[in-house]
Amino acid sequence: GEEVGEDLRGRVLGGEVCMWSEQVDETNLHQKIWPRAAAAAERLWSSSSVRDLGDARRRMSLLRERMKARGRRRRRRRR
Repeated sequence: GEEVGEDLRGRVLGGEVCMWSEQVDETNLHQKIWPRAAAAAERLWSSSSVRDLGDARRRMSLLRERMKARGRRRRRRRR
């Protein structure tokens, strides 16, 4: 994509992640949307100077482990 010029960056309020329904249902919603949303958030809320892919992978891995742990806790509460 295109870089947003320095003169316009202060006008950007945020971003969004879209998920089209033909690609997702109740069985795969979370595994589809959260990794994509996390990747978008990484770009949207990180400084433009942040370019370390290895560091981003580490953060994504931590997020994945937190999501897995929450899923396990949620399944236990349903029983």
